[in-house]
Amino acid sequence: MRSIPAKLHAFLIRIIILVLVLFMGSIGLRSVTRYVLVNCLGMDNAFTQFVLQGETTALVAEQVIVDAGTSALPGGSVREDGLADKFGAVLMQYKTLARRVTNNVDTYANQQLLFRRPIVEAANNYEKTIGWNLAGYSEYNNVIDLGDGYLTTFMYWIDVWGNIEAVRLFKLFLDAHNLPMLFVQLPSKIPRQDTAVNNVVDFYNDNADRLVRFLPEVGVNTLDLRDSAEQLNLDYRSLFYNTDHHCRTETGLWAAGMISEELNRGFGFDIDPALFD
Repeated sequence: MRSIPAKLHAFLIRIIILVLVLFMGSIGLRSVTRYVLVNCLGMDNAFTQFVLQGETTALVAEQVIVDAGTSALPGGSVREDGLADKFGAVLMQYKTLARRVTNNVDTYANQQLLFRRPIVEAANNYEKTIGWNLAGYSEYNNVIDLGDGYLTTFMYWIDVWGNIEAVRLFKLFLDAHNLPMLFVQLPSKIPRQDTAVNNVVDFYNDNADRLVRFLPEVGVNTLDLRDSAEQLNLDYRSLFYNTDHHCRTETGLWAAGMISEELNRGFGFDIDPALFD
């Protein structure tokens, strides 16, 4: 017998599939109603009004405008003098149809989705309940408020092997010129100890962990300032501006001092640490 979590998982999967089928069915139903019943047959009745939520009249007017535009030439068609003109006309019709289908799906899957208003209201109430005011990684200005006016942005998980290879090639270039290299990993506004956010919705530290773990394997010297901050038990929130992703001036001086110490220790520099006091 399957366990209760397995049964619950299967039940949730069925619910999700059912919701997706209903959404896709609503998009298909509204598309057929708009382009066949309204645009082609000119219908405007209780059924079309219900399916299109009262936009039938506007669609009929829109189709009249489109028909008028395509009737600018005699017979409502484009003049075709040769094979190239015919091909161009067919291509234009194809592009127009593709654009209409794309716009139709986008419209009915977003702004004019059936029951969109109660769905959006439920989503807003859900976010307020769980206390996560999150923005997608690709959204413009995806700033997150972590409380007390402390703002940050989240980083998605990435495959760092491309970064490692780029650093390795850069080191080979420097080696050819007898130049030493030190890779410095900076901290983010989210500490590694923050289990509520770190590796849940923000993967900056996970990306950095994999980066500094494998860089030494390709011969790159590394300095992880996150280790330095944790060893000194520094308060992460005091390292950065509350409403900015930049570190504070004091943090920059501290980081410069830590880097100088590493350069003195491993690369033969003689930098006076008092410069950063």
